[in-house]
Amino acid sequence: MHRLALLSFAAMSSMLVAQATVSETLQNGKTSLDTRTRYENDDDAAFTAPADHKTANALTNQTRLGYTTGPFHGIKAKLEFLNVSALGEERFNSTLDGRAQFAVVQNPGLTQVNQAYLEFKGLKVGRQALSVDNQRFIGPGAWNQTPKGFTGAVFQNSTWVPATDLMVGHLIRIHTSLGINRDLKADFARFRYTPWKMLNVTHFWFGVEETTAPKTSYQHDGLRIDGKDGSFLYEASYAQQRGYKASTTTPARQYRMGMVGFSHWGVTFKAVDEELEGGFDTPLSSLHGFYGWSDRIGRTPAKGLVDRYLLAETKQWEITFEGQIHRFTTQQDGQDYGKEWDLQVYRSFKKNLTLTLKWASYQADSTAPSTNSLNKDLKKFWVMTTLKF
Repeated sequence: MHRLALLSFAAMSSMLVAQATVSETLQNGKTSLDTRTRYENDDDAAFTAPADHKTANALTNQTRLGYTTGPFHGIKAKLEFLNVSALGEERFNSTLDGRAQFAVVQNPGLTQVNQAYLEFKGLKVGRQALSVDNQRFIGPGAWNQTPKGFTGAVFQNSTWVPATDLMVGHLIRIHTSLGINRDLKADFARFRYTPWKMLNVTHFWFGVEETTAPKTSYQHDGLRIDGKDGSFLYEASYAQQRGYKASTTTPARQYRMGMVGFSHWGVTFKAVDEELEGGFDTPLSSLHGFYGWSDRIGRTPAKGLVDRYLLAETKQWEITFEGQIHRFTTQQDGQDYGKEWDLQVYRSFKKNLTLTLKWASYQADSTAPSTNSLNKDLKKFWVMTTLKF
């Protein structure tokens, strides 16, 4: 009888301790809230609607509400909701609202679970906003009001071996920017070695098995070096594309990128050459920011793409200024696609409010092919405020 009483007392004590621990875990959690309100004006010469509808005017608001628990035996949990809503009259085509009389601004209104994962010692399991390095091959597309999400397991560690950083992952689903869940089987591994402060050497591999179209499955295998020596900046990257698993249509293609730059006295200059052979595609990447900001160029054209551009950035009077000049040609024979001018100005106030002005102008060359409207001009202008609580 005494033994039963002792066992009962021990069990009740354990439950009370567990309840207290869970309560502390929740109390030690952190809530996050931010809103991003954006006005976007697009003037697309490729649009064939009546003249008064050739432009799109989109005023949208993105709200993210999240909660991250404190550690429970080393495990943390995160849950984040996202809502995107149009403000006022919708004079744009989100591709889901049936407003085909307007030019496209792909920011559909929706409410969804944006992130939901468990984290333990560098391992994240669940839906997450995933960025691999510079997002050239995998990224969330965070500029979009409705970013992508990935479901899977991702592990990252930079302490096991000195001067190294390891990142590996297995993905089973992508949640697209249109709010659509799509199955996929993707594995990746990225290993970075930093023998000296001025040198990073990174090997990466991505294998993507397209479950709905197995013949288009692909893999990318590559190497990147980058670093900074005093005021001198540099980066070079090379990757090969090959078929993967049941693929029969993925072409063997190559990717090359080189950059040299200079950063001093608060001013940064970069000269970049990026080349993709026709058929080399990165559908899981964050493409906004590559090939300029107009997003006129999405998938790699059939004759490939060479993007040569200059970038300048400086911060003066607490305001950051950035400008880019791009020249696009075919990789196969040097034919001109067009050029693009990009300008951005932004300032942060009290660390929780940011105001951004941004402009992009793609100017097509007269000899550019009509595929994907590469022969049509496109201008975009944004005004955006971001408020974090």
